[in-house]
Parts: sequence; structure tokens; C-alpha cells
Amino acid sequence: MAQRGAFIPRPTRGQSPTVTDVPTAEVEKWVSQWAHVLAKDLIDVRVVEVDADMSVEDACDLLLQEEIQCLAVRTLPDSTQTGASYLGLFDFSDVNAFLTLAATRHTISLAELRANSRADQIMSAAREGRVPVHLVSNLSEKNYLETLPNDASLISLLGVFAKGTHRGKRPCPPTCFFC
Repeated sequence: MAQRGAFIPRPTRGQSPTVTDVPTAEVEKWVSQWAHVLAKDLIDVRVVEVDADMSVEDACDLLLQEEIQCLAVRTLPDSTQTGASYLGLFDFSDVNAFLTLAATRHTISLAELRANSRADQIMSAAREGRVPVHLVSNLSEKNYLETLPNDASLISLLGVFAKGTHRGKRPCPPTCFFC
């Protein structure tokens, strides 16, 4: 059987080693080493951007065609968001939320629908025959877009991930990354 490092005790069944099992000096050494590693040096994923007015159907086709996890949805041309180049992300979780909304729309009262502006906009667009992707971007509320500075360290990236965010972007076209 392979020998583990002396500083991590072998966990018993149902117990995992934790950072508290590692001497403080060793943790500080790891942190100082990784603090100098830039996130951009470890993560390089191709970004596929789409216009906010692209249809959900076309966005789904593009996700499948490009074999990627998400699309970056550009801000609307008349957006009041200054400096933001992306409105958010569109991924398969959003597709599932959209399909669930479509499948259960008959159970939603008109009052509930009107109380939820976004759902009302989606339903109105669906009745017209075309739902723009910006309405469905992050409908699942699972994968918010988190923007990191170009010089973000791996430690700062881990801080974002530890809060539950799974995708991030650093603002440096044309070599931005999503993860």
C-alpha cells in the first residue's frame, strides 16, 4: 500500500483529513506558494460569446455544436450597465429551468406570473414565437458570472469557488477564460 505523507494522518472510515490536520507552518507555505500562481496560467477555456437577442433555441444549438459548458451573453446594446461586457452566462442548467417553466406554465396563475416580471417576459416572448437568450441567462440561478481581475491569483479564484460559484471570467479580451 502506498505511504501517505507524514503530516496527513490516515482518515478512519467516514472521516476525511482537514486543513486543521496539517501543521500551520505547512499551510502557510502552501498558501504563499499558490498565492503567486495566477489563475489565468492554470485555466484557459475558449469563450463563445452570443448576442443577448439570440434565440434560446439557437443558443442551445450552439452549446451542443461547440461542445462547451456555457455561453457568454453580451450585454444588450441599450444596457445601462457601464463597463460590463457580459450580461451573464447561459448553460444547460438554464435550459432545464426554461423547459421546466414551459412544462409547468399551466400551473402558474396569472397573478403569480405577473408578480414575476422575468417569467412574464419569457412567457410573452414564447407566445410571440421567439425567446431571446438574455431572458433565460441564469434563469436557474446556479451559475452566476463572477468577473475577476486579470492578475487574479489562484487563492482569489478559490475564494470565489468556495462561495459556490463555478464559473468566472477575467476581463482581458481576447484571451479571457471561463471555468
